[in-house]
Amino acid sequence: MSNYDAPGVYIENVRAGTPPIQGVGTSTVLCVAPCPGASAPMHKPKSITNYTEFLKHFGSDKPEARHVLNAAKGFFENGGTKLYMIAVEDDAGVAGDAKKRTGLWAAHGLDEPAIVICPGVTDIAVQKAVLTYCENMRDRFCILDAPEKVDDLDKLTKIGTVKAAAGEGEGGGGGRAARGGGVKPGMSEQGFGSFNFPWISVVDQQTRKIVNAPPSGHLAGVYARTDALRGVHKAPANEIVKGALGVSYNVAKAELGMLNRNGVNVIREFTSRGIRIFGARTLADQNSEWRYVNVKRFLIFVEESLQLGLMRAVFEPHDKPTQDSLRMQITSFLLTLWRDGALVGATPEEAFFVKCDAENNPPDVVEKGQIRVDVGLAVVRPAEFVIVRLSQWNGGGSGDQS
Repeated sequence: MSNYDAPGVYIENVRAGTPPIQGVGTSTVLCVAPCPGASAPMHKPKSITNYTEFLKHFGSDKPEARHVLNAAKGFFENGGTKLYMIAVEDDAGVAGDAKKRTGLWAAHGLDEPAIVICPGVTDIAVQKAVLTYCENMRDRFCILDAPEKVDDLDKLTKIGTVKAAAGEGEGGGGGRAARGGGVKPGMSEQGFGSFNFPWISVVDQQTRKIVNAPPSGHLAGVYARTDALRGVHKAPANEIVKGALGVSYNVAKAELGMLNRNGVNVIREFTSRGIRIFGARTLADQNSEWRYVNVKRFLIFVEESLQLGLMRAVFEPHDKPTQDSLRMQITSFLLTLWRDGALVGATPEEAFFVKCDAENNPPDVVEKGQIRVDVGLAVVRPAEFVIVRLSQWNGGGSGDQS
C-alpha cells in the first residue's frame, strides 16, 4: 500500500469489474466453390476483404469459375466486408473430407465464419452435405441456391432423397449419390439454412455480358448489410439486391405463396422498387419455431456471444458471488439487445429471464463441477404478412343516435 504523506495526485491500479459480454460477428462468409485457374492453392482458406483482393488470388478465366467470381462481386457490392474463400476443383470437392481437412472442412479451425455459401452448387447430395456441416458446427448458417432451370415449380417444394454410395460415411466426399423427388436438399430441423430461387441476371465478370448467376453471393452481402444497419435480429428480406439486373423467372403471387409455405425464399422484381429478397424462411418445417432466418441467426449470435463472453467463469468457485456475477453479466448483455429491438416486450421482464441460483444448481450439479444458467428469450418475429382490414364507413358521430 502506498504512503500518502506528501500532498499530490496518486495513481493506483485497481482490478476492473466483470467485463461485459461482447456480441460476436455475424456476417463473415465462408465461400467454398469450384475455382480452377486460381493462383491461390486449393483447399486452403484465404481471408478476403474486397473484390480487388479476391481477383488477385482467385481471378480465373476458366468457365467453371464464373459463378464464384460473380458471387464474390455481388457479396462486396451488397455490403459484405469479409469472406474466407476455399477453392476446390469441382462441385464434388465442396463437401470435402473431415479427416483430410478438404472442402468445407478446411475451415474447421476458423471461428469467424457465420454464413456459408457455395455459389452455383445445386447438386442435392452436396447441398445436403453443406447443410449437415452447418448443423454439426452449430455456429454458421448456409444460403443455398436453387437450380438455374426448373421446369416445374412444384419440384422446388419437394425434398430430394440422397442415398450415400457404398463406403461413404459422414464427413466423406461428395461422391456419387442416387437421388429422386425434387430439387430441394432436405429439411433442417433447427433451421440452419435457407433455399433461394430464382437466379438473377448480372454483368458477368469474365465476359462483361449479361448472364444468369446464382444469388447466394449477393444474398450473403444483403445479410451483412442488414446486420450492420439494423442488426442480426432484422429479417434480411424486402431488401434490394444491388447488382441484379433482372431475374431468370418471374414468380407469380399464387406461386409465391406456395413456395413460401414450403421454405423457398423468392427473389422478385418490382416495377418501381427494384429486385428484392421476398422471403425469410429457413429449411425448417413451416410450423417450427426455427422457421425464420433472422430468428435462427439471432439465436446463433446469442449462443456464440454467451459462450465466448462467459469463458472467464470456467474454474471459478461455484458459490453465490459467481452465480450473481453470471446472472448480472448475461442480464446486461440481453438488456442491450432488448433496447436494440431484438426482443419482444414492453419491459425487460417481458423480454427475457436469466436464472442462476440454488434452485437450478442443486448439490448434485455442483458436485459434478457444473454451473447452470437458464435463459429465456422472446425473440422478435418478422411481420411476414401485413393484413389491413377494410370496411365501409358512413361517417358521422360516434355517439348513440335515437
